[in-house]
Amino acid sequence: MACDPINASKVTQKVFDCLRKKLAKHKINIPKGKNRGKVKTDDYEIEYAWDPGSKRLKVRVLDKPFGLLCALINGKLKDEIKACGGSC
Repeated sequence: MACDPINASKVTQKVFDCLRKKLAKHKINIPKGKNRGKVKTDDYEIEYAWDPGSKRLKVRVLDKPFGLLCALINGKLKDEIKACGGSC
């Protein structure tokens, strides 16, 4: 079951790179130089689209472990975006 999308703003290149590094620690690897796409791991599938011109990022968890609440996942993603300097 997919979670609600997260719409972030103020996502500069620096913020996007920071978020990529934070997600990589959880084995969610967003390829460098790729501003949109889907990333799949054993546990998650995430869709993302970053527009450097408008500094907007949309992230949506498409698949997750059973029993793990979307509110918890989205809350953690929002915390990481904010920690990197973005806004949700």
